[in-house]
Amino acid sequence: MNQAVRLFGFLLLFSSATWAEEIHTTKLFIMTVGPWVFDWTDSKGGGHSPNQFSYRPSLLNAPDLPSWMYYTYSERHGRGFVYGAAPPHQKDLQIEVIGLNKKNYEARRRVIKMNVVEKAEPALYEVHLKVDKLNVEDMLDSDRYNRLLDVFRRSLWPESQSDLYITFLASAVQLGARLPLNPFEGEGIVMHIGSRAPFSKTLEDLQLEVLPLRSKGQTNCPDFKHTSVERFFKQYNFSLDWCAFRLVNVTSQIEDVLEDFSAEYNPTWLNQKNAISVSKQELPNRHYMSELALTLVVPLLCLAVLVILLTFILCFQQDTANDKPPFAIIDSLFVAFEGMVRKRNDDTPQSQLVQYEAVQRASNTLRSLSTQRDGEDSSPRVSMERSGLRPNPPPYSGIHHTTRDEFFDDDDTKTWYC
Repeated sequence: MNQAVRLFGFLLLFSSATWAEEIHTTKLFIMTVGPWVFDWTDSKGGGHSPNQFSYRPSLLNAPDLPSWMYYTYSERHGRGFVYGAAPPHQKDLQIEVIGLNKKNYEARRRVIKMNVVEKAEPALYEVHLKVDKLNVEDMLDSDRYNRLLDVFRRSLWPESQSDLYITFLASAVQLGARLPLNPFEGEGIVMHIGSRAPFSKTLEDLQLEVLPLRSKGQTNCPDFKHTSVERFFKQYNFSLDWCAFRLVNVTSQIEDVLEDFSAEYNPTWLNQKNAISVSKQELPNRHYMSELALTLVVPLLCLAVLVILLTFILCFQQDTANDKPPFAIIDSLFVAFEGMVRKRNDDTPQSQLVQYEAVQRASNTLRSLSTQRDGEDSSPRVSMERSGLRPNPPPYSGIHHTTRDEFFDDDDTKTWYC
């Protein structure tokens, strides 16, 4: 039993071994995380599958990495990368990395101690760049980013040949950029390179050349824009976004920040006795009753005035002599309709009215005669049995004219209306 406990403690100590890394402030560091960090070897002596392991780095006793440190996993290389640039006056820290073997679900832990060393001569001038169609894992290759630095050392910024280095590197998507429309295209990276040497005349002319692209309201950088130094980057397959090109003087930024800070926070203000002797009881109290009353009373008064005004208009004005009865409008509509009908009848010719009336009287006479004939045997069934024909239609109802004089009455002296 004791031997098992000792063996378990030895394995735990072995699996939690501590490593040490040395990094410098304001300078990019790259730490590769792979199976060798956890001493994983294949039992058969062969190699591992590309994506057999997964890693999760974080600050020791914390859920995530520091804000200036990033982690990415490259499926192409089958390993992870922890990278970043420590800010000035950064203290030492410890990074905890958890590795998982997906084949047998074995988990191991490593604690990596970061010894932060203050850089003796930090950069005073920086160039901010955005490189399109590349991922972070592409720029973590030392050969690739050294080719980019050589463009500045040899052509654009020869004065920085001795101390040029990368001060910042991050994915453009992590900084708020949109993913490219083509899923097989790189996300783009944002990087800063710095040196203590002042900017060259070539860089200053380049900034003036791309300055119109940063006009106010410009949202998308035009892809057709090419600068006079484009050829230096194209020969190494670098595509730069010139809208993001900046020349930054680090010392002037620090001085501006200190001036703003000193203007907002003056330590001598704290020495004034009257400024810090105010107690809580001496602070004025704000009462909301007057504001609440004003908010309620003003709308209620407006509402009361409107109600009184409408009541006076609708009720008290009915007693005047010039008021019309309630249904005067409806009566006027009926009068207008009757006038229209009368006008139409007056416009109709007299001969047309007489002809129409004669036809109407003849129709009524025929209907009455048919009704009298059907009165003798009103049963359609009996009539059909006698004559062998279909049953007679039902009798019509209408005005009955029984005399011949009524049918042929042509009195032209009368006026007929429809």
